[in-house]
Amino acid sequence: MSYQNHLIVAAMSIALLVPARWASAADAAADTGEPAPATATLTDEQAATPAAEEEEASYDDSGWIDNPYLTIEPVPTTYNLATRFGWWGVNTTGSKAMVGEWMGLESSPFFDIDGIFSDGSRTLDFFATGPEGESNMAGLRFYAGPGLDVDMDYRRFIHRLGHDPIGGPRTPNVNGVMPPQGGFYDPPLPVNQLGYVMYGQDFSPGTDYAVRVQQIESKFQGNVTDRLRWHVNVWGQKKEGMRQANSQAHCFPTPAANSNTCHLVSKGQRIDWVTLDVTPGLEARLTDWLTLDYSHTIRSFGQDDDIVTNAFTRGGPYGYGAAGANAVYGYVPENITEIDRVKLHGQLTDFTDLYVFGHLGNTHNEFRDSDRKFYGIDARLTDRSIEGVTFVAYGKSNTQNNSEDTASLNDRYPAQANSWLEQGYYPPGPPPGFFFNAPPQSVYGLPPAVVGNPQNLYNGLVDRQWFALGTKMNWRPFHDYCDLRRNLAVVSGYEWRQLTRQNVTYDLRNIIPPTYFTQPTTVSHIGFVGLEQDWSCTLSSFARYRVTENNWPLVGATHRSQGPLDNAINTNQPEHMGQVELGSTWSPADNFMLTGSYWIENSYNHSDLIYFDEDNYPFVLTAWYAPTDQWSFTAGYAEFSNWITQDVTLGREDGNAAGELAAWTTPWDYNGRSKVINLAATYAYCATLHLNAGFEYVRGENYFDAPASPPTATTSYADLPSYSAVLVDVYRYSVGFDYALSQYLDSFVRYNYYDYGDELMAYNSGTAHMVLCGVQGVF
Repeated sequence: MSYQNHLIVAAMSIALLVPARWASAADAAADTGEPAPATATLTDEQAATPAAEEEEASYDDSGWIDNPYLTIEPVPTTYNLATRFGWWGVNTTGSKAMVGEWMGLESSPFFDIDGIFSDGSRTLDFFATGPEGESNMAGLRFYAGPGLDVDMDYRRFIHRLGHDPIGGPRTPNVNGVMPPQGGFYDPPLPVNQLGYVMYGQDFSPGTDYAVRVQQIESKFQGNVTDRLRWHVNVWGQKKEGMRQANSQAHCFPTPAANSNTCHLVSKGQRIDWVTLDVTPGLEARLTDWLTLDYSHTIRSFGQDDDIVTNAFTRGGPYGYGAAGANAVYGYVPENITEIDRVKLHGQLTDFTDLYVFGHLGNTHNEFRDSDRKFYGIDARLTDRSIEGVTFVAYGKSNTQNNSEDTASLNDRYPAQANSWLEQGYYPPGPPPGFFFNAPPQSVYGLPPAVVGNPQNLYNGLVDRQWFALGTKMNWRPFHDYCDLRRNLAVVSGYEWRQLTRQNVTYDLRNIIPPTYFTQPTTVSHIGFVGLEQDWSCTLSSFARYRVTENNWPLVGATHRSQGPLDNAINTNQPEHMGQVELGSTWSPADNFMLTGSYWIENSYNHSDLIYFDEDNYPFVLTAWYAPTDQWSFTAGYAEFSNWITQDVTLGREDGNAAGELAAWTTPWDYNGRSKVINLAATYAYCATLHLNAGFEYVRGENYFDAPASPPTATTSYADLPSYSAVLVDVYRYSVGFDYALSQYLDSFVRYNYYDYGDELMAYNSGTAHMVLCGVQGVF
């Protein structure tokens, strides 16, 4: 079903669910001079806290007004309108990709209209903003009584993706020879052989990769009766523009035996994606203590993209076509998703609440004619019967099952077999490693029970079952004291998780007998404890500790011709993770506030498969100070550092074959750092003139140290860090003033300067000067 059809469904849903009662109520109000009673909407947050939150479940009864004698005195109709108009003057140098990542960089008008009209019974609140040429926002809120409440928002913006050259830096190899433009040089392959281990070609140099995004979000809701409500949510998004589509294949054999050149290509691809989500629903208050909400979501994704191709075959006995044959890549299939949701909230006693959420859905891939079914439940019990203690117990589950894809794309679309180059083989067939677009596991040599399952042949999608049980508690042990201890709170909790998977058996080595590996079930234990203390009305602080233990986290399996099991399995998921968080807020006076937080996070995996340690140290400090009624200052500093030490294996397990490097393992050290400094000040010179200024500095740095030299005299990896190093400095300056021309008319001037400096990839560097002048009127 196309998105146009879903728009029709949305319109029909609204027409069917909007009751005539709100119109008759408004007519009755007009006849009697009394508007219909106003009601508030029962939100998800009011009904109960979602499973992802760590707050206790709560319920707000104010959304249901049962008092038939409630009246509201008529008030005169009010009209308020504010408008702003201006013009951006923009000048840029260098690259626009980063300085204009989220905004247009052309001189353009600026406008803003904001208004609210109300007669005490109906209220219309709206705005429309065009901050610059590539961005627009508009919104409308219309309240027409308890029968109809409308909230609509629209936004449009640009996202420049930047052009990432795939050739990499041109640095001399160990022999002092400069590789050709666009090619990668890998030291284990001697430079005098034909071809390189990796060779890159950019077929769209200089293309401005940018995507224009449009989004709309609407909420319609109202009362049918005092105990029944309807609601319809509509969300849509359209993405259109150019993206960089990269692909890699082993295309060209080199003179060395069993060696290939990895051919990496880059092409510009025009995309046109439309996503539409329509969710009608009903909410019923069954009894004074029980509420039920049912909704049905229909979400569709459609695309009208360009087709891009790459040479995915070398030819030869196991090739699926002649050497250099092209196949489609970067294809995004259309799909449709339907989800049924049920929310149940019950106030069992004055101190006990029960919240249950269940969902059942399916995503249908129209390209492969396959389905991904999912369902789950979340139940949460909150109890406050013990004074000073809030206790929460919960259980969650989520299951995802994929249909068997028993036909390859070649068989499904025989007229386009040369475009997809996907076909499967039962033994005896091509050996593992020659399955293009096929699952990572090998079919060749699998046991009969495994080979008999066609899902292992074509699908490769993992089925998952996730379960969790947990408790949380907030305890105020001295709640009935009259000193500082009264404000002490102890928070704690524990959660047990289990993640099981199917279709995760892999053939790791092409030998007889083969070596199989099945991903074990992952079991996690998560615990946390913390203290929160309000020392006074001006000073509060907290300290928290969280620990996570994972037994058999997710790993990746790589097919190898030779080598032991542990060298074919790797992971970046930790077995242990500990977090300490410290923070405080201090506001000794009405004109000063200081907040800060510091994290210490350590994670590691010391298993037989991998050895790594990772440490993170985030730090944030903010301050606000207003020394006089005229001055206001804000300042902030944040720093993040990430340190990783990990064992990495390079080379081949079968020795120095074909002139390539024999495998050896050595520690690699990585460091990532970022700093942010921001300052801002405003000064009210007089009642008609306000000045403002701001400054922001961001520095980002990522690098890893050169690994130890391999045990060969002619090979060095000293140049590897240069391929991934990042060193960026960003500066933003802004100054301006607002001047009141009259009681209802203001003027404003702003100057912004943005400097993005990439010290290692100069093609990303650029600057932008922006000047804004305009007027603002209130009517």
